[in-house]
Order: sequence, then C-alpha cells, then structure tokens
Amino acid sequence: MAQDTINRKRSVPCKVLPFRIVETPPREDVINALRTLLAGAIHGQVTGLAFVAVLKGRDQAFISDFHGTCSENLTHTRGALRHLDGKLDYALLESYAQERR
Repeated sequence: MAQDTINRKRSVPCKVLPFRIVETPPREDVINALRTLLAGAIHGQVTGLAFVAVLKGRDQAFISDFHGTCSENLTHTRGALRHLDGKLDYALLESYAQERR
C-alpha cells in the first residue's frame, strides 16, 4: 500500500546539471613510492608490507591488506601502523593550522 502512495505522488521538476568525467593523471608521488618499495622487495630489503590504497571513484573506496613479515609479527605491524596514525594526526593538525592562517 505504501508503494501505491509513492507511485501516485507527483514528481517535482528539477534541473539536472551536466557533468563530465575528468581524467586524473597518474600521481607521480604514488608511482615513485611504489617503485621504491618494489626495488626494496626485489633486493630483499622490504620484507613486509601493510598498506591502504585509495581507489579512484566518487565514493573514495579503498583497499587495505598486509603481507610478508607484517603477517608474521602482528604486534610489530600494529606498532608500525600506530606510528603512521601519529603521522596522519600531525599532518591533520598542520592542515588545520594552515587553514586558520
């Protein structure tokens, strides 16, 4: 019955704004970081990896995972990720401070 009520309502005219897909070029900083990590892994210097990768799209989807020694020593991995969390906290505070200037 509720569905019938919904279907009977008049639609309200609205403007649909045109949009266009904007191509985003590859991020050189991301490419360089991945190349550095890959070279380190090939030479045996990078033995574990815990990551978050933000994917292109409107919903800002992401993937996260961990491999190698990061999956073998979870306590160390948590500490490393907490260190990254602290760096993000600092970057966020710096960003807020610059906005207020």
